[in-house]
Amino acid sequence: MAMGDHYSEPYSLKAIFPSNIKNVTINIDGTRENTVDGYGTLVIAGKTNENVLRVKSVNTQNISLVVNDTSNSSSARYVNYEWFSKSSKGPILSVFGSESDGIF
Repeated sequence: MAMGDHYSEPYSLKAIFPSNIKNVTINIDGTRENTVDGYGTLVIAGKTNENVLRVKSVNTQNISLVVNDTSNSSSARYVNYEWFSKSSKGPILSVFGSESDGIF
């Protein structure tokens, strides 16, 4: 990973739950975009981590729920920020939340 790297990948999920009472289908279509958008020093609980990269992941989903031929739909946008260091096998900090009207 390097500053400015960006990639995007679409995904899709369909789940059908038949039962004697109701038939339920869930459809989710979305895109996950990952961008390396920052680097520098991160201080957590008094520990200084130098030369870290920040990765912003944006997951945009369109969700539809169908119950006995009645459909409801909505959309969601989730944002995850993760900071990575060469000396760590995974993120040293992760912050997850939803975004509405551009506000995290």
